[in-house]
Amino acid sequence: MPVFQQVLILIVFSCTLTYAQESPLEESISLRMQDTPLQTVLTKMEKLTSARFLYNPDAIGVRRKVSVRAHQEPLRLVLDRLFRPLSIHYELIRGNLILTAQDSVPQVQETFFRGMVKNSKGEPISDAFIRIKGSLQGTTTQADGSYQLSGSEPATLLFSHLSYQSTQIMGKPGLVPTVILQETTVALPEIAIVGSYASPRLRLDRSVPVDVLTSDQLQATGQLELAQQLQFTSPTVQTLKTGINGVANYADPITLRGLAPDQVLVLVDGKRRHPFSGINLNQTVGLGTVTTDLNAIPTLALERVEILRDGAAAQYGSDAIAGIINLVLRKETQGGLIRSSVGSTSRGDGTFFTTGLRWGTGLGKAGSNLTLSLQVQSVGVTNRSDAYTGRIYASDSTTDNRIRQNRGVWQPPFRVGIYGSNGSTTVQGLYKISYPVHNYWTFYQTGSYSNKYIVAYGFFRNAIPDNANSNPDLYPDGYTPELPGRTVDFSQVIGLSRQIPQGWQWDFSGSYGSNRLDLWANHTSNPSLGAISPTDFYVGRSYFAHTLVDATATRLFHAPNTSWNVALGSQFRRSEFQLRAGDAAASEQGPLMNKAPGASGRPGIARADEVRAFRSNLGLYGDVEGEWKKRILGSIALRLESYSDFGSNLSGKTSIRYRMNSRLSVRGSINRGFRAPSLQQNFNRLVTSTVQAGSIALTRQISSQDPRMAELGFPPIQAEKSWNYTLGVAGEIQPSFTFALDAYQISIRDRIILSDRLFVASIASLQRLFPELTEVRLFTNQLSTRTKGLDAQLTYSNNRKKNTFLRVSAIFSYNQTQITRIKPTPAAFQKGTASAISLIDTIGRGLIETAQPRGKFTISGEYRHHHWSGSVRATYIGAVTGWIKPLTQPYESQTFRGKTLFDVTIEYTPTQHWQFSLMGLNLLNTYPDRILSNQAAYSNGQTPYPRNVSQFSANGASGQLQVVYRF
Repeated sequence: MPVFQQVLILIVFSCTLTYAQESPLEESISLRMQDTPLQTVLTKMEKLTSARFLYNPDAIGVRRKVSVRAHQEPLRLVLDRLFRPLSIHYELIRGNLILTAQDSVPQVQETFFRGMVKNSKGEPISDAFIRIKGSLQGTTTQADGSYQLSGSEPATLLFSHLSYQSTQIMGKPGLVPTVILQETTVALPEIAIVGSYASPRLRLDRSVPVDVLTSDQLQATGQLELAQQLQFTSPTVQTLKTGINGVANYADPITLRGLAPDQVLVLVDGKRRHPFSGINLNQTVGLGTVTTDLNAIPTLALERVEILRDGAAAQYGSDAIAGIINLVLRKETQGGLIRSSVGSTSRGDGTFFTTGLRWGTGLGKAGSNLTLSLQVQSVGVTNRSDAYTGRIYASDSTTDNRIRQNRGVWQPPFRVGIYGSNGSTTVQGLYKISYPVHNYWTFYQTGSYSNKYIVAYGFFRNAIPDNANSNPDLYPDGYTPELPGRTVDFSQVIGLSRQIPQGWQWDFSGSYGSNRLDLWANHTSNPSLGAISPTDFYVGRSYFAHTLVDATATRLFHAPNTSWNVALGSQFRRSEFQLRAGDAAASEQGPLMNKAPGASGRPGIARADEVRAFRSNLGLYGDVEGEWKKRILGSIALRLESYSDFGSNLSGKTSIRYRMNSRLSVRGSINRGFRAPSLQQNFNRLVTSTVQAGSIALTRQISSQDPRMAELGFPPIQAEKSWNYTLGVAGEIQPSFTFALDAYQISIRDRIILSDRLFVASIASLQRLFPELTEVRLFTNQLSTRTKGLDAQLTYSNNRKKNTFLRVSAIFSYNQTQITRIKPTPAAFQKGTASAISLIDTIGRGLIETAQPRGKFTISGEYRHHHWSGSVRATYIGAVTGWIKPLTQPYESQTFRGKTLFDVTIEYTPTQHWQFSLMGLNLLNTYPDRILSNQAAYSNGQTPYPRNVSQFSANGASGQLQVVYRF
C-alpha cells in the first residue's frame, strides 16, 4: 500500500477515535441566562452538552444568582468565566465534572492570560496575534478563537489580525475576556510565521528579513497571476511571461535574489509544495532547472504571502538556498465574495476574463471552518512580432521574390508567426478545512486542483526544399507549429495538530502533490516522413509527484528573563518522475535522411526515452530559539538529511537579533544550505528543438545516470552546497514609519548546470560512445558562484483620521552574481580532442550573470477616504544583457536598458457589499528595448523583443475593470 494511503488511514482512524472520545469541555455551547440560580444554569448546561456535574450544593452555593452569555464557545471557556468570580474549582474525572469550593483546593498563582477573540458577528477569529505590549512574547488564537499566553502580572495586551482593526486591553492573569475585533481594509502590522518554529512575530522583530504581502496588496497590482503579482510587490522576486520558450511557456520561472528557480522553496501553509514536472531546456533564465508553478494556486484563496529572504535549508530542507515563499491560505468564517475582472492591452489583444468565488462557513462546532475557492480564467494571446524579412521559397532573394509573387500567399509586409504572451484557459479550485476534535487537537485538511490549457507557438519553418525542417509536400508556403500544452496540478494535505498553552505542541501530517504536463504539436510535420507525415502529434507527458510524512513537536520554556522555544521534527519524502512516450511519428526518423526527425517544433518522447525514477529521503531536524531580557533573540538549527541516491547532508543555521532600543534592531544570520539535484536533472533524456542564430537544431540530453557518463569522467551529479551571510538593521522612526536594510552574500559550490551544445563530430570521446547522435548536452556540477546584494524597504502609513488611510512605501533591491570558479573539463572527456572543450559558453555564463536585472526599485502610494481609494506605483526594472552565437561569427551581445513602469488603480466601494476598481497598467506604454535588426536573435523579425533574458513583458499598456461582491 502506498505510504500516503497508510498515513491517510492512520489519520482518519485517529480523528474518528478522538472525536468519539471528545471531552465535554471541548463541546460548543450557546446560551443566555440572566439572574438565574446557579443550579438552574448547571442543569441547562447538562441538557446542552454531555457534561455531568457532581457537587455539594451547599459548598458551592447553588442558590446564588448568576448571569451567563455564550455563543458557540467551548464549555471550558464558559465555565472559566462563570466560576472564577464564584471561587468554584472544577476538574474532569472519568467524564464527570467535579465542582468544589475554591478554598478546598490549593491556591496557585495564575500564570496565564486567557480569553476569546471574536468578530462583530460573534464568530471566533483564528490566527489573531496577541502580544504583551513592550515585549516580543506573543501567541495566536486557536480555531475556536481562544488564546492562552504566559504571564503573571497585569499587562497591556495588543490584538491584531490582517483583516481586522488592531486593539488593546489591560489584561490580568485569571480574567477571561472576550475581545471583539472590527473588520478593516487598511494595512496592519505584518505578522510572519515562516522562518521560525516559535510563535509568530512582527516582521521587524525577526532575526531574518521577511516580506509580508497581503492579498489586497497583490490584487492592487492588477496582474492576473501570483508570479506576476510578486514581481511588482517584492524587491527580490523576478519572473517573466514570454512565448517561444520551451517548457517555460507552461510554468513561469520565478527567481529570488537573482539565483535560479530551483534555489527557492515554495510552501503552502508551511507545507512543501510540489515542483513542476518539466525541466527548462531553452536558452533562457533558469536553463536546466525546475521551477515551482505559483500560478497553479488561485490568488483568490490567499490571505497573504510571506517571503523569507534568507537561506533556510536547515529548517525546511533542500532548495531553500535563496529563501522561501510561503503561501498562507485564507479562512473565511462566514460568507465570502465573488470577484470578476475583464481587460485587454492597448493594442486590443490579450483580452482576458477571470471570475472567482470564495466562500466559507462553520461546520457546526466552535472553531470549525470550511473555505472553498474556485476560479476560472481565459486569456488571449498577444503578438509582438515584426514583419518577416527572411526567405520562404528559395535561398536567394531573386528566386524567392519571384515564387512568392507567383503564389500570392505572402504579401509584404507580412508576419509569419506569433511572439508574445501565450493564450490560456484555466480552471482552479482549493478547499481548506479545520475541525477541533478533542483536548486541543484539531483536524485539518487542504486540497487544490489546477487545470491550465496553454497554446504556445514555435518559429516559422520555411518551404525551401533543402532546409532540414521544411516539408513542401504538406506546407508549400511554410508553416508555424502550434504547441498546446495541458498542465494539471493536484495536492492534498491531511493532518492533526495539538496546540496547548503549556507543554508540547504537536503536528502530524501526510501530504501528496503532483504535476503532469501533456504536450502536443499541431499544424506541423515530421519532415523526415515527407508527404506521409501527420500534421498533429501527441508529444508525450512529463509527470512528477511526491509524498510527504511530517511530524513536528515544539515547546516554549520559561526562565527568569529568558524564554526558549525548542522544535524537533522529522520528514519523510518519496518522489517520482516519469517521462511517457507520445505518438511514434512524433519522434521517429523517416525515410528522408536529409530531413530532421520528429515533430518539428516539439520532438516527441520516444519509447526508448521513457523514464520512471524514484527517490526517498529522510530528514531529522532541531531548532532552538531563545530570547533574553527582551533584547537579544537568537536561534540555532540543524538538519540531517539522508537521500537514497546520493547520500547524506548536514545543514546548519544560526541567527541573532539585538534590540538596541525600542525602535531599532540589528540582525544577522549565517547558514549552510544545500539543494539536492532534481529527479528531472538526474534522469531527463529528451530530444529538444532549439533555435540559435536563426538555425533550428535537435539536441539529445544525456541522463547523468547513463553508465557512459562515468567513462567520460563525469560522476553522478551531487548536491549544491551554499553559505549564506546576512546582516541588517530594522526598526521604526515613529510607529507609522518603518524601515529595513539588509546586506547579504550567497556562495554556492558545485552548482549544477546544463552544458553547452556539444557536437559529437568535434569531440573524439563522444564519437566513440555516442556515434548515433549529432548534438548532446549533459548535467554536471561545474561551477561555483557568489551573489552579493542589498535590500532596502521604507514604509509610512497613517490612519489617524477616521475613514482615511495613507500608505507610502519604497523598496529597493540590488544584487550581482559572479561565477568564481569553473572546474576543469574531465581528462577522459577531453582525451583525443586537440582544442579545449568548454562545458559552459558565453551564453551560459550570461544567463547566470547578466540575464536578470541587478537593480529593482518600486515606490508606491495608496490613499483611502470613505468610499474612494486610489493607488499609484512606479517600478524601475534594471538593465539586462543577452548573448547569442551566430553560426560562423563571434558571440553577439546586447544590453537592454532599465525602464520604469507606471500603474494606477482607482477603487469605489459604495456599500459593504460592492467594490469597483479601474486599473491602468504600464500607462506610458513602455516596452523593452528592441533587438537590433542586424542581430541573429532578431530571427528575421519573429522575435523583436528579448526572450533569453528576464526583464518585463513586451505587451505594453493594458487596462482592466474589476468588480467584487461580498456576501
